[in-house]
Amino acid sequence: MPDPRHPPCGWFRREGRRSTNSSRRWASRQDMIGQLRVALSRLGLRPGEYSGDYRHLQKLYESPDPWRLHSPKEKRRFELTCKIIQRLAPSCPDLLELGCGEGFQTEHFARVARRVTGIDLSAAALARARHRVPGAQFYEGRAEDVRAIVGNQRFDLVTVCEMLYYAPDAARILENLYELAPRILVTNHIKQSRRLVSLFEGSGWRRLGDIQVGRAIWRCDLWENAEIQKSTGRDLSCEASAPPCRPSLLSCCC
Repeated sequence: MPDPRHPPCGWFRREGRRSTNSSRRWASRQDMIGQLRVALSRLGLRPGEYSGDYRHLQKLYESPDPWRLHSPKEKRRFELTCKIIQRLAPSCPDLLELGCGEGFQTEHFARVARRVTGIDLSAAALARARHRVPGAQFYEGRAEDVRAIVGNQRFDLVTVCEMLYYAPDAARILENLYELAPRILVTNHIKQSRRLVSLFEGSGWRRLGDIQVGRAIWRCDLWENAEIQKSTGRDLSCEASAPPCRPSLLSCCC
């Protein structure tokens, strides 16, 4: 008869498996709760419903990666954006990323620019960004205050990716960027970009080829100053008013 004070070895294995399975179920349940909380928080950011209150965006970062930027789709978008940058500015000494969030795209930008500076309004997001990309410089603040934040610093390129449609005054943000760099690259999800089209019709603006990953498409717009226009022999003031055409796609069907 087995001694009750000394359970058989199989008992320990069974109990260990039960404990492991219980821990996995608990972790999975907590992950589902976290995803649901983020999804509910993002409801108020749908087109036509977002009020422009930045506190709503800050609250999202109570949970890490609320936009799921670690996904293969987003990583591929980052890679294709970097290809555009390499084509526009093969040697980019200084890049400013507006709306850097937790540094997922910053990590990719650091591979195509010697120095990267990121600005975001969320302290929680910036703490994760500094951990993810320790070699980059990060500032906390609103995009509208970018000139006051960076002071006398100037850059070779400013990127504004997936954030302009959350700004209460997108035109003001762009106005503040014109003196900071000779080039501004703006990307927006194609559906969200429709209400911003008028911002990219002025002198110096032109539409680049879209970025496409699977069924997702992002519109890309580029502004270049007069000096860049002259050096490339392109009259962008005429180009901006030319009839629209269907741009080529930088694509990855996955």
